[in-house]
Amino acid sequence: MVALFIIDIVQNVLFICVFTITHVAGARLRSGALSLLYKKLLTLGSLRDKTVGNLVNLFANDSQRIFEGVSFAPMMITAPFLGLATTCYAIYLIGAWALVGFAILLFLFPLQMCAGKLIMTFRAKAMPITDKRVKIMNEILNHIKFIKMYVWERPFSKKVTDVRLQEKSVLEKTNLSIIVAMLVSMMVVTLATGVTLIACSLSGYDLTAVKAFTYLIVYNSIQGKLMLSTMSVKCFSELKVTANRFQVVLEMKEWYNPTVKKESYMDSDHTIDFRHVSARWLSAPDTDDDINSNHQDSSLLGNKSVGNDTMNGHKKLIHNCSINSEDSHSTAMALTDITFKLERGDVVAVAGPVGSGKTALITTILGQMIITEGERIVRGKIAYVPQTTWTFNATLRENILFGRPYDEKRYKWVLDTCCLSPDLDMLPSRDMTQVGERGVTLSGGQKQRVALARAVYSDRDIYILDEPFSAVDPDVAETLYGKVIQGALIGKTVIMATSRHQFLSSCDKVIFMKFGTIGEQGAPDDLMELDGIYAEFIRSVQEKDPMS
Repeated sequence: MVALFIIDIVQNVLFICVFTITHVAGARLRSGALSLLYKKLLTLGSLRDKTVGNLVNLFANDSQRIFEGVSFAPMMITAPFLGLATTCYAIYLIGAWALVGFAILLFLFPLQMCAGKLIMTFRAKAMPITDKRVKIMNEILNHIKFIKMYVWERPFSKKVTDVRLQEKSVLEKTNLSIIVAMLVSMMVVTLATGVTLIACSLSGYDLTAVKAFTYLIVYNSIQGKLMLSTMSVKCFSELKVTANRFQVVLEMKEWYNPTVKKESYMDSDHTIDFRHVSARWLSAPDTDDDINSNHQDSSLLGNKSVGNDTMNGHKKLIHNCSINSEDSHSTAMALTDITFKLERGDVVAVAGPVGSGKTALITTILGQMIITEGERIVRGKIAYVPQTTWTFNATLRENILFGRPYDEKRYKWVLDTCCLSPDLDMLPSRDMTQVGERGVTLSGGQKQRVALARAVYSDRDIYILDEPFSAVDPDVAETLYGKVIQGALIGKTVIMATSRHQFLSSCDKVIFMKFGTIGEQGAPDDLMELDGIYAEFIRSVQEKDPMS
């Protein structure tokens, strides 16, 4: 009895040690997988057929399956050896009759394998439904104002309920498989010991109380471990499904960072140089042959409204070499044969009617489109202000600094330049006010000025502004143009896509887009003297709005 007591203590200590090691390994692997997935998403040109719901599910739920799988899966390996060792000792105690109990134990392992396959099958069916549910909930939360405005609560509630019922049905089957497997693992030890002892008694074997009691203790000591082995089969099955889901995302086609070269271009006065560039959107279908592997383009995370994203690195040259392929024209081009050069300090307006390619041109400069032909060269660091502004849930000051060191003098100058100083008096804690989720405490015009302030504070070489004054009043737009474009950004290269034609005449150069190509480009006065499509566009706008 003393020996059994000591053995039990040693067994539990070793079990805790193993459990600790596997938990640490699971936590590390989970962190590593999430880090790898995050870095992968930053290199993707687009999410293809993946949705935000898929990604949220991967980060929130599937990552936990990795931790559980690594933590519990080793128990699945130890269970057969534990059963075999127990049987050997039982044979030593009561002889060959112990093989009866061993045969019953063997029944558990095929059952666990079957349960594992069922769990894996049901889990694979449940995950797409869960992704769909998360996607619907994200859309509902993002547009809850419209849903409440149009009293669409019941239709959307029904839609979510239907998806949840589908998910519930699959999860019930999964849990039923787990319960059956756990129940059998709990009963198998009792059944094995009971049948063995009854067989011994009926056969006339001299079974003493000491042998029977010892036999019961030995088998009961492994009951908990066998239950853990069933749990480990379930975790391992879910881990395989999760690994496949991670693999699909990690194998998605990347758009690598542009080549950085230090050559004669570094001494050039041209900050942006496009040479016969044709490009299409990243979301368009493509094949592996679309892009030469030695000349792949860069991108941010497949969304043109990611914010004031910055291409880091001091005076780096971004050089995208010529690309040609058989499939490069398989989809419609967003831009065709774009050629222009911008010098340092130029203020350039990108103008044109709706759908002419203004945003496509800006997106190509940022590297978020597939260049199918031509050459794109960008020198310097970029700050980007998108048409759809954004904020994160922090203070107003943190939204402007965006992780950069706080310089009080420059910070106050930026607030004044972007006409934000008067707004501070209206906020309860001035610039330390929490802007809330999606900037709910700020108006559209305030969010637009915060985006401009973020870009100005970053002090970059090139500023790309996509409709920067669309959310502010005309008088505020005039003030911002004078203070920001003609004041704070003097000496910087500024590319501004705008539909406000009153600013065009004060720019150094106008690029007038038409059907994805450059219709005309040059100084505003020269284009008016040319009396082409630009002059016709300006006259038509002035006729519609004579006061502008």
